[in-house]
Amino acid sequence: MKPILISLLTTVCMLFSGLHTEVAAQQGDSSGCYQYTVKFVCGRGDGKILALGYYYTAINILNANKEAATFTKQFVIAPPDRPGSCSNPKSFTLKDCQAIEIDCPEIMESAVFPQGYRSTLYKGFVIIESNQPLDIVAVYTASNLRRQVESIHTERVPANTDAGCSDLIVSRIDRPEYDPVKRASVIEVSFKNVGCAKSEACYGRLIDPSTLQPTGAPFNDVARVPALQPGETVTVTFTLPYWVFNPDAELETEVDYKKMVSECNENNNTKKYFEKG
Repeated sequence: MKPILISLLTTVCMLFSGLHTEVAAQQGDSSGCYQYTVKFVCGRGDGKILALGYYYTAINILNANKEAATFTKQFVIAPPDRPGSCSNPKSFTLKDCQAIEIDCPEIMESAVFPQGYRSTLYKGFVIIESNQPLDIVAVYTASNLRRQVESIHTERVPANTDAGCSDLIVSRIDRPEYDPVKRASVIEVSFKNVGCAKSEACYGRLIDPSTLQPTGAPFNDVARVPALQPGETVTVTFTLPYWVFNPDAELETEVDYKKMVSECNENNNTKKYFEKG
C-alpha cells in the first residue's frame, strides 16, 4: 500500500497576496537572502524513539510575491549516532502565485545517507534558501500500523532573517563629463549591495592609472558610500582636476577600498572603465 500523504491546500493565493511586498522591493535581486529550516520525519516508528506507526511530512511552498522566486533546497539526515551531510542544492523557480510541495518520497530520494546507516524511520532537515520571501507550511501526519490517521499538525516556518551577509559591487561607471567651471572631469559611479544583509557605510575610490601625480601615485578621488540595505543602489560623484580623455579614458573604481565592511565576497569590489577618445 502506498503511504498516505496529507498536504495543505495552497490554492487560495489571494489570501497571501501583498505579504512581504515592501520587503521584496527593498531586497531587490539579492539571492539566498531568505533561509528556512524545516524539520522532517518520514517512515515507520518502532516504539523506541517515536510511537508505533507511520510518519509523513509534506512541506508546502507558496510564492505570494508579484515576481518570480528562485530558491534552492537541500536535505540532511540526522542519525542518532553520527552526523549527516547536506545533499547538493537543487534549484527551482516559482512564478507569482505558484506553489509546490516537498514530500517524503522526494526527501528519501534526494538525501545523502551516512555510509552503513539504515533505519525504518528517518529524521532531519530541509534547508530552503530563496531570493524572495516565501510562505512555507509543514504538515506532519501520523498514522497507526493500520495506516489510519491519528494526528495532523501544521506548522508555519519563519525565515531566518539573520542568515547571509552584505556584498558590495560596482554596478555602473557612467561616461565622464567635463565641468568647465571646475575644470574637472565628473564621473558618476553606482554601488550596489547584492548581499543579504545591510552594509555599513564605507568609502569608494576612483583611480586614473594613466595619469600620475608628481609623487608618482595615480590621480584619484575618494567618496563616502552610505549604508545600503540588501538590493539597494547608490550613485556617488567623483571628480578629477583635468579632462580624463588623454586621448583615451582609463579608470578603475573600488568600493570599500579601506576594507571597513565584512562581506560575503571580498573579490568583487572593483570595476574598470575604458573608452577611446
